Amino acid sequence: MPEITVFGAYVAAALLLAGPGRSRTDSTAAKLGPLVAGLALAAHGWLLWRSALGAAGTDLSLGNTVSLSGWLVALLVAVYTLRPHYRGLAGLFLAGSGLAALMTSAGGVGAGPSGSQPSWQFISHAVMATLAYSLLAVAATLAVTSALKDRKLRDAGGAGWTSFLPALDDMERHMFGAIVAGFVLLSLAMFSGLVFVRDLMAQHLAHKTVLTSVAWLVFGILLVGRWQFGWRGRKAINLTLAGFVLLVLAYFGSRIVLELVLGREWG
Repeated sequence: MPEITVFGAYVAAALLLAGPGRSRTDSTAAKLGPLVAGLALAAHGWLLWRSALGAAGTDLSLGNTVSLSGWLVALLVAVYTLRPHYRGLAGLFLAGSGLAALMTSAGGVGAGPSGSQPSWQFISHAVMATLAYSLLAVAATLAVTSALKDRKLRDAGGAGWTSFLPALDDMERHMFGAIVAGFVLLSLAMFSGLVFVRDLMAQHLAHKTVLTSVAWLVFGILLVGRWQFGWRGRKAINLTLAGFVLLVLAYFGSRIVLELVLGREWG
């Protein structure tokens, strides 16, 4: 199966990037890691192109959407593979993208609001929303890794097994950068989504809309708190994770129930 091959490529890249010698520019792992990561990213892109844009038409099924999110995350963090102190973190992200690649083609064919092939406007909205989700997934992962490293430093007085992660200040800075970009895209996706909403209940969009709006509000409060009151540390981590969990429930949670349990589709 090509999904297994792509998964294996991501895992190989993750091991090379997070293993010994990752911080040395002259090591074999440092030279091969970015190359293998690039090959995995290209193979994943080909897999998605074949599955989501094949002869059967545009397929925005649940599995392809998860896979697309993983591919976008890998694309967003690809630059980390070239920076010695971020290679371990890049390996962690790439391993997650490999798991997402396994979901390619899973689930039925997703359709647009009309129940037929989706329009380019709907596809643009879906891609924008997925990119926003991917950026916020990066932020959530950075929040989790920051929390783990902070706890390890407090409990043991040393980084220990978290030594492969960047410094806390660096991860927090990148976390907020991802949140800002994700929040802007999420706002645009929510606005563009109004075009496709005719009846929230009839289109099975009520739960998704409410949860997405609450997630958007949580991230908005976090950003205001950051700029006005300097929020950081555990408060920022907790709010980031809370907002992301709401977003996961809004998009994937509601789709799982709707498509796999009830056998229905959005729109």
